[in-house]
Amino acid sequence: MIKWSDNYSISNTIIDNQHKKISSQINKFMKLINLKKSTKDIKLEVDILEEIVGTHNKTEERYMKQYNYPEYEIHVEEHKVFNNNIRILKKALLDYGINDKLISMINSQAEEWNTKHILEFDKKLGDFLRKKGIK
Repeated sequence: MIKWSDNYSISNTIIDNQHKKISSQINKFMKLINLKKSTKDIKLEVDILEEIVGTHNKTEERYMKQYNYPEYEIHVEEHKVFNNNIRILKKALLDYGINDKLISMINSQAEEWNTKHILEFDKKLGDFLRKKGIK
């Protein structure tokens, strides 16, 4: 489970709120997995996550383009990787159902999103936006 903390804040209200929503959605579908709910129910929550992440990525990318963020291409590539990982997760869920390998994959991806994407990539973006006066 992902527990939001202020350490994850990039000091941009819109992006921080989106990060909280993504964290909450990851926790929601992980809870369904732990409760051994149906694959159909879990897939629905993954679909919702995919939609939330898509909206979030568009928001970040819009900021990056608008303010000529110098690491735009690298950051967008990270978004593509995360989106692809969600698609892989959905396919594995549909093909194999819930199993220990899938649960491990989900936990690993959630941890990577927190530690790598937010704390590295998004923190840099937040610093850049703050210097531009955007909060």
